[in-house]
Amino acid sequence: FAFQASPVKPTPRDYRHWRYAQVGSYGIQGASYTPKGPDRSVTYPAAGNIDPQQGTLEISLTSTFDSTAAGELNRGLFDLLWPADTRVEPERLVAFYWNQDDRGMRVVYREHDAYRCIAGSPYPWKPGEPHTVAFTWGQDAAVYVDGQKQIPLPHTPLFLDPVDLQQAVIRIGGMESDFIVHQVRISDTIRAPGELGSG
Repeated sequence: FAFQASPVKPTPRDYRHWRYAQVGSYGIQGASYTPKGPDRSVTYPAAGNIDPQQGTLEISLTSTFDSTAAGELNRGLFDLLWPADTRVEPERLVAFYWNQDDRGMRVVYREHDAYRCIAGSPYPWKPGEPHTVAFTWGQDAAVYVDGQKQIPLPHTPLFLDPVDLQQAVIRIGGMESDFIVHQVRISDTIRAPGELGSG
């Protein structure tokens, strides 16, 4: 049995000098990733707008992408962050975003340079569908989509240690955010599933 590719190209004269190589790109782990495209985020001061002890974040949105399609990447939606800390993995962070591995909404708590909570679950949606995504923190913490509980979260505040929110910001959207955000509601109480929006 033989296989011959068509069309056949002539063999280069120096083919015996070719060598296979794996070349490392040393230092890439320290390089920052710069997403392409315009920054489509809106920021607000965190102080006075969010209580780290307990609360509810609720966002009514319309997705512009198919969450079941192959090759879809992470989509930013909400971050509580400190802009002065520009590291890829900052000391403190709360993120609520659509995750490519979960194929649904994911919540991340980061404190003292370590991930304290990473929780997400799949939820299929199509472009143009309106949804309300939410998560609660404190007692009875969970992630919700359209008023339906998707996954429980640790029953703790956003941060275990006291934090100064004076330098922190709330960011809605981002460079890689394909959501049309209709409404954002941040409460200092944990809203019951029946009080959360749907669609």
